[in-house]
Amino acid sequence: MDLDHAAVVVADLARGSAAFARLGFALTPRGLHRGPLPPDGRIGAWGSGNHCAMLRQGYLEVLGVADPAGHKPHLERRLARYEGLHLIAFGTPDAAADAAALPGVQPPQDLSRAVPLAGGGEGIARFGIANLDAEAYPEADFILIEQRTPELLWQPALLDHPNGALALAGVTLLSAEPEATIARLGPVLGPVPGPGRGPVPERGPVPERGPVTGPERGGRFALSPGWLEVIGPGDLPALFPGLVPPAPPPCGLAVTVAVADLAATRAVLAKAGVPLLEDGAARLVVGPREGCGAAIVFVEGGAP
Repeated sequence: MDLDHAAVVVADLARGSAAFARLGFALTPRGLHRGPLPPDGRIGAWGSGNHCAMLRQGYLEVLGVADPAGHKPHLERRLARYEGLHLIAFGTPDAAADAAALPGVQPPQDLSRAVPLAGGGEGIARFGIANLDAEAYPEADFILIEQRTPELLWQPALLDHPNGALALAGVTLLSAEPEATIARLGPVLGPVPGPGRGPVPERGPVPERGPVTGPERGGRFALSPGWLEVIGPGDLPALFPGLVPPAPPPCGLAVTVAVADLAATRAVLAKAGVPLLEDGAARLVVGPREGCGAAIVFVEGGAP
């Protein structure tokens, strides 16, 4: 599976989209979600919507409340804990087959949303989405997603960003017991390669910072492409100096995005007046205050 997308959940969709536009992402127009409604399961409009930064590999979603009176228990549950990184989607060519073969994965649902087209009009993007059991995996909302109409999402006109973003490189989760989290995710994502965090995946354009040396040994799952990293609170001072998590663990912590030219990205952020938690030769770290609860890490690298 690949790292298909990650979603930062916000209480105010207009505010969230403005925050990520300030970080230099070119966002899609607002998309409104449709799905089964209680009590009879008929398909109708939900109270949620999104804006997406479509990248050459994967995408970053700003997911939030579009209609306060609408059906949105999925957002209410997440926002009751914190605003920030909540949803991580693993791409698969066959959601039904994976759901049947993997532990703790529910049967897929068919979902859709309208997508504006570059030439005018709109298409209907369709997905098969299988959720991992939320009680078994409290660290985030993990889903398997089968993109049935990828050409409607990854339109060429949507792939260029002022900050030079190319790829969704990885996501970082904070867990009070990282080894236990890794053990539970292992049957779905495969083993963590090597000791500690292990090597970066072959196509993951992320600088290596060495193994975790804190008291809670974390690890990194290599996806194809992309990665998912799990760290403990004792690792925060070394890996993310000055970063205050959006909530007590477990929680989503950071999204790493590969860009074409780190110096150019730095200039875009500086022009917008975005403060940095870390301004280094290998990466730039934007804090949770500017990322709506999620740290946004920029690294230099190519895209598939």
